[in-house]
Amino acid sequence: MILSLFLILFGGIAVGTAFGRLHIPALIGYLALGLALGAAGILDGSLLAVSADLRRVALVVILLRAGLSTRFSELKKSGSAAVLLCFFPALAEMCAVGLIAPLIFPLDTTESFLLGSVLAAVSPAVVVPRMLSLSERGLGSEHAVPQTLTAGASADDIFVVLMFGIFLSAAKGGGFSLVSLWQLPVSIVCGVAAGVLTGIEAGYFLRKVRLGNAFRFGLLLALSLGLAAAETALDGIFPFSVLLGVMACGMAAAKMCPEEAERAAKTGKGVWEIAEIFLFILVGAAVSLSALWSNLGRSALLLLCSLAVRSLGVLASTLGTKFTAKERVFCMLSYLPKATVQAAIGGIALSEGLACGETVLSVAVAAIILTAPTGAAAIELSGKRLLLPAQCENGEKTNETCGRA
Repeated sequence: MILSLFLILFGGIAVGTAFGRLHIPALIGYLALGLALGAAGILDGSLLAVSADLRRVALVVILLRAGLSTRFSELKKSGSAAVLLCFFPALAEMCAVGLIAPLIFPLDTTESFLLGSVLAAVSPAVVVPRMLSLSERGLGSEHAVPQTLTAGASADDIFVVLMFGIFLSAAKGGGFSLVSLWQLPVSIVCGVAAGVLTGIEAGYFLRKVRLGNAFRFGLLLALSLGLAAAETALDGIFPFSVLLGVMACGMAAAKMCPEEAERAAKTGKGVWEIAEIFLFILVGAAVSLSALWSNLGRSALLLLCSLAVRSLGVLASTLGTKFTAKERVFCMLSYLPKATVQAAIGGIALSEGLACGETVLSVAVAAIILTAPTGAAAIELSGKRLLLPAQCENGEKTNETCGRA
Protein backbone atom coordinates (compact mmCIF):
# COMPACT_ATOMS: atom_id res chain seq x y z
CA MET A 1 0.00 0.00 0.00
CA ILE A 2 2.91 2.36 0.68
CA LEU A 3 3.93 2.24 -2.97
CA SER A 4 0.36 2.99 -4.05
CA LEU A 5 0.18 5.99 -1.73
CA PHE A 6 3.49 7.24 -3.12
CA LEU A 7 2.26 6.91 -6.70
CA ILE A 8 -0.97 8.73 -5.91
CA LEU A 9 0.56 11.60 -3.92
CA PHE A 10 3.75 12.15 -5.89
CA GLY A 11 2.08 11.51 -9.24
CA GLY A 12 -0.88 13.72 -8.33
CA ILE A 13 1.32 16.64 -7.28
CA ALA A 14 3.42 16.24 -10.44
CA VAL A 15 0.52 16.17 -12.91
CA GLY A 16 -1.39 18.85 -10.99
CA THR A 17 1.59 21.19 -11.18
CA ALA A 18 2.19 20.43 -14.85
CA PHE A 19 -1.45 20.94 -15.84
CA GLY A 20 -1.61 24.12 -13.76
CA ARG A 21 1.30 25.64 -15.68
CA LEU A 22 -0.54 24.83 -18.89
CA HIS A 23 -3.66 26.56 -17.47
CA ILE A 24 -5.57 23.27 -17.57
CA PRO A 25 -7.61 22.21 -14.50
CA ALA A 26 -5.55 19.81 -12.35
CA LEU A 27 -8.64 17.60 -12.12
CA ILE A 28 -8.07 16.46 -15.69
CA GLY A 29 -4.55 15.32 -14.82
CA TYR A 30 -5.75 13.50 -11.72
CA LEU A 31 -8.41 11.61 -13.68
CA ALA A 32 -5.92 10.73 -16.43
CA LEU A 33 -3.41 9.46 -13.88
CA GLY A 34 -6.11 7.44 -12.15
CA LEU A 35 -7.13 5.85 -15.45
CA ALA A 36 -3.51 4.94 -16.18
CA LEU A 37 -2.89 3.48 -12.71
CA GLY A 38 -6.15 1.54 -12.82
CA ALA A 39 -5.48 0.16 -16.29
CA ALA A 40 -1.93 -0.86 -15.28
CA GLY A 41 -3.28 -2.67 -12.23
CA ILE A 42 -0.44 -1.47 -9.99
CA LEU A 43 -2.49 0.01 -7.17
CA ASP A 44 -2.69 -2.12 -4.06
CA GLY A 45 -5.90 -4.09 -3.76
CA SER A 46 -6.33 -3.18 -0.10
CA LEU A 47 -6.30 0.52 -1.04
CA LEU A 48 -8.86 -0.01 -3.79
CA ALA A 49 -11.01 -1.90 -1.28
CA VAL A 50 -11.35 1.25 0.83
CA SER A 51 -11.45 3.58 -2.18
CA ALA A 52 -15.15 4.34 -1.70
CA ASP A 53 -14.55 5.34 1.93
CA LEU A 54 -11.61 7.56 1.00
CA ARG A 55 -13.68 9.29 -1.68
CA ARG A 56 -16.43 9.83 0.87
CA VAL A 57 -13.98 11.44 3.31
CA ALA A 58 -12.74 13.76 0.56
CA LEU A 59 -16.32 14.77 -0.21
CA VAL A 60 -16.96 15.51 3.48
CA VAL A 61 -13.86 17.75 3.55
CA ILE A 62 -15.02 19.92 0.67
CA LEU A 63 -18.63 20.15 1.90
CA LEU A 64 -17.44 21.18 5.37
CA ARG A 65 -15.21 23.82 3.86
CA ALA A 66 -18.14 25.02 1.77
CA GLY A 67 -20.33 25.29 4.85
CA LEU A 68 -17.72 27.28 6.74
CA SER A 69 -17.53 29.73 3.82
CA THR A 70 -21.28 30.10 3.21
CA ARG A 71 -23.69 32.37 5.04
CA PHE A 72 -27.45 31.86 5.09
CA SER A 73 -27.96 35.55 4.38
CA GLU A 74 -26.11 35.05 1.09
CA LEU A 75 -28.38 32.18 0.01
CA LYS A 76 -31.46 34.37 0.55
CA LYS A 77 -30.22 36.65 -2.24
CA SER A 78 -30.96 33.99 -4.87
CA GLY A 79 -34.58 33.42 -3.82
CA SER A 80 -36.42 30.49 -5.44
CA ALA A 81 -33.35 29.37 -7.38
CA ALA A 82 -31.79 28.04 -4.17
CA VAL A 83 -34.72 25.60 -3.86
CA LEU A 84 -35.39 24.70 -7.49
CA LEU A 85 -31.75 23.94 -8.29
CA CYS A 86 -31.84 21.23 -5.63
CA PHE A 87 -34.04 18.95 -7.72
CA PHE A 88 -35.59 20.39 -10.88
CA PRO A 89 -32.59 20.12 -13.29
CA ALA A 90 -31.94 16.56 -12.11
CA LEU A 91 -35.61 15.63 -12.54
CA ALA A 92 -35.62 17.11 -16.06
CA GLU A 93 -32.50 15.14 -17.06
CA MET A 94 -33.81 11.94 -15.49
CA CYS A 95 -37.03 12.15 -17.49
CA ALA A 96 -35.11 12.96 -20.67
CA VAL A 97 -32.90 9.88 -20.30
CA GLY A 98 -35.94 7.76 -19.45
CA LEU A 99 -37.60 8.75 -22.72
CA ILE A 100 -34.56 8.90 -25.03
CA ALA A 101 -32.44 5.96 -23.85
CA PRO A 102 -34.75 3.22 -25.29
CA LEU A 103 -34.18 4.80 -28.73
CA ILE A 104 -30.40 4.41 -28.40
CA PHE A 105 -29.87 1.35 -26.18
CA PRO A 106 -31.78 -1.95 -25.84
CA LEU A 107 -33.46 -0.88 -22.58
CA ASP A 108 -37.06 -0.92 -21.42
CA THR A 109 -38.71 2.06 -19.72
CA THR A 110 -37.85 1.08 -16.15
CA GLU A 111 -34.22 0.36 -17.06
CA SER A 112 -34.00 3.68 -18.89
CA PHE A 113 -35.23 5.62 -15.87
CA LEU A 114 -32.78 3.66 -13.71
CA LEU A 115 -30.02 4.84 -16.06
CA GLY A 116 -31.42 8.36 -15.84
CA SER A 117 -31.20 8.30 -12.05
CA VAL A 118 -27.52 7.37 -12.31
CA LEU A 119 -26.73 10.13 -14.81
CA ALA A 120 -28.81 12.93 -13.31
CA ALA A 121 -26.50 13.84 -10.42
CA VAL A 122 -24.13 16.79 -10.66
CA SER A 123 -20.75 16.31 -8.98
CA PRO A 124 -20.25 18.42 -5.83
CA ALA A 125 -16.62 17.32 -5.77
CA VAL A 126 -16.11 19.09 -9.09
CA VAL A 127 -18.48 22.02 -8.57
CA VAL A 128 -18.01 22.99 -4.92
CA PRO A 129 -14.25 23.69 -4.83
CA ARG A 130 -14.54 25.84 -7.93
CA MET A 131 -17.47 27.76 -6.44
CA LEU A 132 -15.38 28.40 -3.34
CA SER A 133 -12.53 29.69 -5.46
CA LEU A 134 -14.84 32.08 -7.31
CA SER A 135 -16.42 33.22 -4.05
CA GLU A 136 -13.04 33.95 -2.53
CA ARG A 137 -12.28 36.19 -5.53
CA GLY A 138 -15.56 38.05 -5.09
CA LEU A 139 -17.06 36.76 -8.33
CA GLY A 140 -20.84 36.33 -8.41
CA SER A 141 -21.17 37.68 -4.87
CA GLU A 142 -23.83 40.26 -5.77
CA HIS A 143 -26.48 37.56 -6.21
CA ALA A 144 -24.66 34.79 -4.29
CA VAL A 145 -24.32 32.62 -7.41
CA PRO A 146 -21.45 30.40 -6.14
CA GLN A 147 -23.14 29.86 -2.77
CA THR A 148 -26.45 28.94 -4.43
CA LEU A 149 -24.79 26.43 -6.73
CA THR A 150 -22.85 24.92 -3.82
CA ALA A 151 -26.03 24.22 -1.86
CA GLY A 152 -27.91 23.07 -4.96
CA ALA A 153 -25.22 20.60 -6.03
CA SER A 154 -25.24 19.00 -2.58
CA ALA A 155 -29.03 18.62 -2.37
CA ASP A 156 -29.21 17.49 -6.02
CA ASP A 157 -27.30 14.31 -5.12
CA ILE A 158 -29.69 13.44 -2.30
CA PHE A 159 -32.67 13.61 -4.65
CA VAL A 160 -30.92 11.53 -7.32
CA VAL A 161 -29.71 8.80 -4.94
CA LEU A 162 -33.22 8.43 -3.52
CA MET A 163 -34.72 8.10 -7.01
CA PHE A 164 -32.02 5.58 -7.92
CA GLY A 165 -33.13 3.39 -5.01
CA ILE A 166 -36.74 3.56 -6.18
CA PHE A 167 -35.95 2.63 -9.80
CA LEU A 168 -33.48 -0.07 -8.74
CA SER A 169 -36.21 -1.72 -6.68
CA ALA A 170 -38.60 -1.50 -9.63
CA ALA A 171 -36.01 -2.97 -12.02
CA LYS A 172 -35.44 -5.89 -9.64
CA GLY A 173 -39.18 -6.61 -9.62
CA GLY A 174 -40.08 -4.84 -6.42
CA GLY A 175 -42.30 -2.27 -8.14
CA PHE A 176 -42.63 1.43 -7.38
CA SER A 177 -43.29 2.57 -3.83
CA LEU A 178 -44.80 6.03 -3.49
CA VAL A 179 -44.25 5.83 0.26
CA SER A 180 -40.49 5.93 -0.32
CA LEU A 181 -40.84 9.40 -1.85
CA TRP A 182 -41.48 10.73 1.64
CA GLN A 183 -37.89 9.82 2.47
CA LEU A 184 -36.66 12.84 0.52
CA PRO A 185 -38.10 15.66 2.70
CA VAL A 186 -37.48 13.64 5.87
CA SER A 187 -33.86 13.04 4.83
CA ILE A 188 -33.30 16.73 4.11
CA VAL A 189 -34.93 17.99 7.32
CA CYS A 190 -33.17 15.45 9.54
CA GLY A 191 -29.80 16.01 7.89
CA VAL A 192 -29.99 19.79 8.20
CA ALA A 193 -31.27 19.60 11.78
CA ALA A 194 -28.49 17.24 12.86
CA GLY A 195 -25.90 19.38 11.10
CA VAL A 196 -27.13 22.61 12.67
CA LEU A 197 -27.18 21.12 16.19
CA THR A 198 -23.70 19.69 15.71
CA GLY A 199 -22.41 23.01 14.34
CA ILE A 200 -23.91 25.01 17.22
CA GLU A 201 -22.31 22.73 19.79
CA ALA A 202 -18.96 22.89 17.97
CA GLY A 203 -19.18 26.67 17.67
CA TYR A 204 -19.93 27.04 21.38
CA PHE A 205 -16.94 24.84 22.20
CA LEU A 206 -14.62 26.77 19.88
CA ARG A 207 -15.65 30.04 21.52
CA LYS A 208 -14.81 28.72 24.97
CA VAL A 209 -11.65 26.69 24.25
CA ARG A 210 -8.57 28.07 22.50
CA LEU A 211 -7.37 25.75 19.75
CA GLY A 212 -4.95 26.10 16.87
CA ASN A 213 -6.36 26.49 13.36
CA ALA A 214 -5.51 22.91 12.43
CA PHE A 215 -7.26 21.59 15.55
CA ARG A 216 -10.30 23.78 14.86
CA PHE A 217 -10.74 22.27 11.43
CA GLY A 218 -9.84 18.83 12.76
CA LEU A 219 -12.61 19.03 15.37
CA LEU A 220 -15.20 20.07 12.80
CA LEU A 221 -14.01 17.38 10.40
CA ALA A 222 -14.26 14.74 13.13
CA LEU A 223 -17.84 15.79 13.91
CA SER A 224 -18.70 15.77 10.19
CA LEU A 225 -17.32 12.25 9.84
CA GLY A 226 -19.46 11.35 12.85
CA LEU A 227 -22.49 12.55 10.91
CA ALA A 228 -21.39 10.39 7.96
CA ALA A 229 -21.04 7.40 10.28
CA ALA A 230 -24.54 8.06 11.64
CA GLU A 231 -25.95 8.06 8.10
CA THR A 232 -24.34 4.67 7.46
CA ALA A 233 -25.62 3.27 10.74
CA LEU A 234 -29.16 4.48 10.02
CA ASP A 235 -29.20 3.28 6.41
CA GLY A 236 -32.40 1.38 5.75
CA ILE A 237 -33.80 2.39 9.13
CA PHE A 238 -34.18 6.15 9.02
CA PRO A 239 -33.47 8.57 6.12
CA PHE A 240 -30.67 10.97 6.90
CA SER A 241 -28.76 13.23 4.49
CA VAL A 242 -25.12 13.66 5.45
CA LEU A 243 -24.33 15.92 2.46
CA LEU A 244 -26.57 18.73 3.63
CA GLY A 245 -25.80 17.85 7.25
CA VAL A 246 -22.10 18.54 6.83
CA MET A 247 -22.77 21.84 5.05
CA ALA A 248 -25.26 22.86 7.74
CA CYS A 249 -22.72 21.98 10.42
CA GLY A 250 -20.16 24.31 8.84
CA MET A 251 -22.68 27.11 8.38
CA ALA A 252 -23.91 26.86 11.98
CA ALA A 253 -20.37 26.85 13.34
CA ALA A 254 -19.55 29.90 11.21
CA LYS A 255 -22.61 31.67 12.62
CA MET A 256 -21.56 30.92 16.19
CA CYS A 257 -17.89 31.90 15.83
CA PRO A 258 -17.19 33.59 12.47
CA GLU A 259 -13.54 34.44 13.11
CA GLU A 260 -12.61 30.94 14.26
CA ALA A 261 -14.57 29.42 11.37
CA GLU A 262 -12.77 31.62 8.84
CA ARG A 263 -9.38 30.47 10.15
CA ALA A 264 -10.53 26.84 10.12
CA ALA A 265 -11.72 27.23 6.51
CA LYS A 266 -8.24 28.38 5.47
CA THR A 267 -6.79 25.22 6.99
CA GLY A 268 -9.49 23.23 5.21
CA LYS A 269 -8.34 24.64 1.89
CA GLY A 270 -4.93 23.00 2.35
CA VAL A 271 -6.52 19.72 3.46
CA TRP A 272 -8.75 19.75 0.36
CA GLU A 273 -5.81 20.15 -1.99
CA ILE A 274 -4.52 16.77 -0.81
CA ALA A 275 -7.96 15.17 -0.55
CA GLU A 276 -8.75 16.23 -4.13
CA ILE A 277 -5.76 14.27 -5.41
CA PHE A 278 -7.00 11.07 -3.75
CA LEU A 279 -10.62 11.66 -4.76
CA PHE A 280 -10.14 11.99 -8.50
CA ILE A 281 -7.26 9.59 -8.92
CA LEU A 282 -9.29 6.92 -7.15
CA VAL A 283 -12.36 7.80 -9.25
CA GLY A 284 -10.24 7.35 -12.38
CA ALA A 285 -8.81 4.08 -11.08
CA ALA A 286 -12.35 2.74 -10.57
CA VAL A 287 -13.20 3.25 -14.24
CA SER A 288 -13.25 0.22 -16.53
CA LEU A 289 -11.73 1.14 -19.90
CA SER A 290 -13.45 -1.77 -21.61
CA ALA A 291 -16.82 -0.59 -20.30
CA LEU A 292 -16.01 2.92 -21.46
CA TRP A 293 -15.12 2.06 -25.06
CA SER A 294 -17.91 -0.44 -25.62
CA ASN A 295 -20.68 2.17 -25.75
CA LEU A 296 -18.77 5.47 -25.98
CA GLY A 297 -20.41 6.81 -29.14
CA ARG A 298 -23.98 6.07 -28.10
CA SER A 299 -23.24 7.31 -24.57
CA ALA A 300 -21.99 10.63 -25.94
CA LEU A 301 -25.18 11.01 -28.00
CA LEU A 302 -27.38 10.30 -24.99
CA LEU A 303 -25.40 12.71 -22.80
CA LEU A 304 -25.65 15.44 -25.42
CA CYS A 305 -29.43 15.15 -25.39
CA SER A 306 -29.82 14.79 -21.62
CA LEU A 307 -27.48 17.68 -20.78
CA ALA A 308 -29.37 19.94 -23.18
CA VAL A 309 -32.58 19.18 -21.28
CA ARG A 310 -30.77 19.59 -17.95
CA SER A 311 -29.54 23.03 -19.03
CA LEU A 312 -33.11 24.04 -19.83
CA GLY A 313 -34.05 22.86 -16.34
CA VAL A 314 -31.35 25.08 -14.82
CA LEU A 315 -32.54 28.00 -16.93
CA ALA A 316 -36.14 27.48 -15.79
CA SER A 317 -34.98 27.28 -12.16
CA THR A 318 -33.30 30.68 -12.38
CA LEU A 319 -36.05 32.56 -14.21
CA GLY A 320 -37.82 35.12 -12.09
CA THR A 321 -34.71 35.68 -9.95
CA LYS A 322 -32.26 38.57 -9.85
CA PHE A 323 -29.67 36.52 -11.76
CA THR A 324 -28.42 38.24 -14.90
CA ALA A 325 -28.40 36.51 -18.29
CA LYS A 326 -24.67 35.83 -17.96
CA GLU A 327 -25.15 34.37 -14.47
CA ARG A 328 -27.84 32.03 -15.82
CA VAL A 329 -25.48 30.81 -18.53
CA PHE A 330 -22.82 30.23 -15.89
CA CYS A 331 -25.29 28.21 -13.80
CA MET A 332 -26.04 25.99 -16.80
CA LEU A 333 -22.33 25.35 -17.40
CA SER A 334 -21.73 24.67 -13.71
CA TYR A 335 -24.39 21.95 -13.58
CA LEU A 336 -22.75 19.83 -16.32
CA PRO A 337 -19.96 17.89 -14.47
CA LYS A 338 -20.59 14.34 -13.28
CA ALA A 339 -18.16 12.19 -11.29
CA THR A 340 -18.60 11.03 -7.71
CA VAL A 341 -22.19 9.78 -7.67
CA GLN A 342 -21.75 8.03 -11.02
CA ALA A 343 -18.60 6.33 -9.72
CA ALA A 344 -20.40 5.31 -6.52
CA ILE A 345 -23.63 3.86 -7.93
CA GLY A 346 -22.83 3.20 -11.60
CA GLY A 347 -21.86 -0.43 -11.01
CA ILE A 348 -24.66 -1.39 -8.61
CA ALA A 349 -27.08 -2.55 -11.31
CA LEU A 350 -24.37 -4.86 -12.67
CA SER A 351 -23.53 -6.23 -9.21
CA GLU A 352 -27.24 -6.91 -8.67
CA GLY A 353 -27.26 -9.08 -11.79
CA LEU A 354 -29.62 -6.88 -13.83
CA ALA A 355 -29.56 -7.33 -17.59
CA CYS A 356 -29.03 -3.58 -18.06
CA GLY A 357 -26.08 -3.52 -15.63
CA GLU A 358 -23.27 -3.43 -18.20
CA THR A 359 -24.97 -0.67 -20.18
CA VAL A 360 -25.63 1.44 -17.08
CA LEU A 361 -22.00 1.09 -15.98
CA SER A 362 -20.53 1.94 -19.39
CA VAL A 363 -22.70 5.06 -19.77
CA ALA A 364 -21.86 6.17 -16.21
CA VAL A 365 -18.16 5.79 -16.95
CA ALA A 366 -18.51 7.77 -20.19
CA ALA A 367 -20.35 10.51 -18.28
CA ILE A 368 -17.41 10.88 -15.89
CA ILE A 369 -14.79 11.00 -18.63
CA LEU A 370 -16.71 13.34 -20.92
CA THR A 371 -18.22 15.79 -18.44
CA ALA A 372 -15.94 16.03 -15.39
CA PRO A 373 -12.89 17.54 -17.14
CA THR A 374 -14.88 19.62 -19.64
CA GLY A 375 -17.30 20.82 -16.97
CA ALA A 376 -14.48 21.81 -14.62
CA ALA A 377 -12.73 23.69 -17.41
CA ALA A 378 -15.97 25.43 -18.41
CA ILE A 379 -16.54 26.63 -14.84
CA GLU A 380 -13.03 28.00 -14.46
CA LEU A 381 -12.90 29.67 -17.87
CA SER A 382 -16.39 31.17 -17.82
CA GLY A 383 -16.50 32.20 -14.16
CA LYS A 384 -14.15 35.16 -14.48
CA ARG A 385 -16.02 36.37 -17.56
CA LEU A 386 -19.67 35.72 -16.80
CA LEU A 387 -19.60 36.60 -13.08
CA LEU A 388 -17.59 39.81 -13.37
CA PRO A 389 -19.56 42.70 -11.76
CA ALA A 390 -21.15 45.05 -14.28
CA GLN A 391 -19.22 48.00 -12.82
CA CYS A 392 -15.97 46.22 -13.60
CA GLU A 393 -17.02 45.44 -17.15
CA ASN A 394 -17.92 49.07 -17.78
CA GLY A 395 -14.69 50.31 -16.28
CA GLU A 396 -16.53 52.07 -13.45
CA LYS A 397 -14.61 50.15 -10.79
CA THR A 398 -10.96 49.44 -10.38
CA ASN A 399 -11.17 48.10 -6.85
CA GLU A 400 -9.63 44.98 -5.42
CA THR A 401 -12.53 42.77 -6.49
CA CYS A 402 -12.14 43.70 -10.15
CA GLY A 403 -8.41 43.28 -9.88
CA ARG A 404 -8.69 39.79 -8.41
CA ALA A 405 -11.23 38.78 -11.04
